[in-house]
Amino acid sequence: MKIQEIIEKLDSENKYIGFQLLKKNGFINTTWLLYKKEMAYYFFDINQKIEFIDAYKYSKPEALIEFENSNFEIELSIN
Repeated sequence: MKIQEIIEKLDSENKYIGFQLLKKNGFINTTWLLYKKEMAYYFFDINQKIEFIDAYKYSKPEALIEFENSNFEIELSIN
């Protein structure tokens, strides 16, 4: 899935606050967490401390640009 599809799914399903994502890059797969808080999106590596600070914060247009060439798979929904 592309990031646009994932963000649209997160925006449309109010029962979730985020997703655990598998980011696919050739033979390398990494796990990420995507949270929506207010009108911002926060991306964290699975091993990273979760802090809702500006360093991890993206607006919707910023996230679409930053991750436009990435492919993701939703592993888990976060309630």
